[in-house]
Amino acid sequence: MNGIELSRGLFKEVLLPAVEKGWPEIARQMSCGIFGNGSDAAGLDDEISRDHHWGPRTQILLSHRLFQSVGGEFHEFLDRELPATYLGLPVLRVQQAASGVTVESMDDFFRKFIGCAGAPRTLKGWFKCTEADLFHATNGEVWHDPSTRLTQRREDLSYYPEIIWKKKVADWCMFLTGRDAAYNINRCYKRQDWASATMFLGQAVKRAMELGFLLNRQYAPYTKWLHRLFVRLPVLADEVDPLLQAALHDPDWHKKVMALVRICRTYARYLHKIGLTSKPTFKKFDPSLTDLVLYESAVEIYKQVPGEMLHEKFNETELWERMARDVLFDSSDYFQKRLD
Repeated sequence: MNGIELSRGLFKEVLLPAVEKGWPEIARQMSCGIFGNGSDAAGLDDEISRDHHWGPRTQILLSHRLFQSVGGEFHEFLDRELPATYLGLPVLRVQQAASGVTVESMDDFFRKFIGCAGAPRTLKGWFKCTEADLFHATNGEVWHDPSTRLTQRREDLSYYPEIIWKKKVADWCMFLTGRDAAYNINRCYKRQDWASATMFLGQAVKRAMELGFLLNRQYAPYTKWLHRLFVRLPVLADEVDPLLQAALHDPDWHKKVMALVRICRTYARYLHKIGLTSKPTFKKFDPSLTDLVLYESAVEIYKQVPGEMLHEKFNETELWERMARDVLFDSSDYFQKRLD
């Protein structure tokens, strides 16, 4: 049983009946499920990831006004009514790290992950949201949302507006051809600068997977889960992943470079297929510049982006990492217990 199944059982069998009986007006207004950070919210928990606060849990979100008026009292009610264990596992009350059974304002939940209470109100506001944070804000499962407030906010955040998507695709095409690319790997390995070549290889593989998520119009998770979810993408992953594996594992550095070139060409063909670019022209491998096909794709897509957005930079500093510091002060956390 994974974490979502375990927690869904706790909610449906224990928590919801207790609230409907003891505080029915809250039951009619609360939004509940598992979402946000954590391997269980992503459906990726396993025996390796069951540290921290893995176990039966539910996140309960209330409107800002309702949370301000009764949030503390409602949390105390849950502490009294809920059992200490469910299926032999502890039912934690760990508000600080958003684990166990928690109650918080819906506005605060979204601010914690994307810096605002809902979808950005302007196009430029989307540049402030990191993709991993958007993934956390929209993943998981919603089990109870009679007001539909949570469902609507998640739908508003479900994916980038079209013009923001185009701008990000163009940026990642540029990165994958130039900065985090075969170009730099090729030069570094020829100098036998193995540390730099290895760093650029890792960055190129990461960018390649992120571009794959973009072309599937799905938010990419943060690095630990990136490949596990990449291989599940419905488009391009079956073709690209063998090339990623070749880039990572082939001992011949020239073959690593050529695998990344083939990835770029795969993406260039797909960009044409979906109508974003003209048909790409593949040139003979250039040992000094490597391959520039995605630069050409980027130029075409940038021409479709308003000039005032051209030099906007996507934020890549993930807000969810703030919570890692909170965990340090959480006495029931796995790491804190080890320290004690």
